[in-house]
Amino acid sequence: MQPISHLIGLIPEEAAYRRHTATARSLELEIELVAQAHNDPALGAKFIGAFVEVHQPLPACIYEPGFLRAYGHRRFGAPDPDVEAAFALEHDSSPARRILVRCMLLREEYNYHDIGQRVGLSAESLRIYQTLFWPVRDRAPAFVLSLVYPRSAQCELEPGYAQNETKENLAYRMALRIGIEAVERYLGIKKDLMKNNSNIDEMADALARQFLGNARSLVEMGFINQDLPGLKNGLAVLRILNAGRRRQEITPVRYANGVSAAVAVSQALSRLTDVPHSWRGSAGATSADASDKGSAGTMENMPEISGEQVPMKSNKTVTPLAPQPEVEIVRLDAAA
Repeated sequence: MQPISHLIGLIPEEAAYRRHTATARSLELEIELVAQAHNDPALGAKFIGAFVEVHQPLPACIYEPGFLRAYGHRRFGAPDPDVEAAFALEHDSSPARRILVRCMLLREEYNYHDIGQRVGLSAESLRIYQTLFWPVRDRAPAFVLSLVYPRSAQCELEPGYAQNETKENLAYRMALRIGIEAVERYLGIKKDLMKNNSNIDEMADALARQFLGNARSLVEMGFINQDLPGLKNGLAVLRILNAGRRRQEITPVRYANGVSAAVAVSQALSRLTDVPHSWRGSAGATSADASDKGSAGTMENMPEISGEQVPMKSNKTVTPLAPQPEVEIVRLDAAA
């Protein structure tokens, strides 16, 4: 493609594009015109329109096929379906397809043939459209950034950025940051639907994934500093999932007859301090004999512990055991 300043210099002075500089063609006005043209994606179409307007032929130095075909079609009405499709795409009443085409042109992994199959256009019509209206593949990366972020990325920090930014600018930024599938979901072209035959667990899982996926998309779009319901919903789902993980990490408590195993064992052992009269022996009985008899009598009344695990907590309190149960038994015998 010809240099921008060279194209501006070729535009006839009587053309509407530069009519405001025709009477006072100062150096400052010329510089301003060139500066505006550097950030104008539709400069190619305006260049062709200027020569069609004044009924002048294109300069001999212009040899780009897109320029020549567009000029022949607009000036002389030569039939050209590809040129017609390119102009129709730019002036389409439904902007979704145009936005999608522009986003795909921003991604280098998509060639013209791939884009054409995706949107139903020929590769040549897309090539002409890129030349006339969206020359992101013919310009430097700085030009692309000026289209995607006209005021730099600082705009993402402003309050109400998500609501006030144009749909096209948001789509361009999604295309560069995330990818084309995210753009298609944003434009409503592609949707992730839950299966109708899913059970309640699968539906809950799919819904949680959608909440989290939406929150992630908002963050990737630059909305992390905005107060948006989608971000709040995603955080709420994360809290629920994290709480569930913490509960799963807690060791399950074994229960028997509504009482935890730990409580049941502690209660059984604590009965060693309540020795029946039938257990009392002579004062010369050893503490080991008393301990054996107490343990045998206590275990008979101890509730059976099942293997079922129930995530419950017991509110029962347990009397702490004596440091040396056998000493307590000797004391009871002496007191009797």
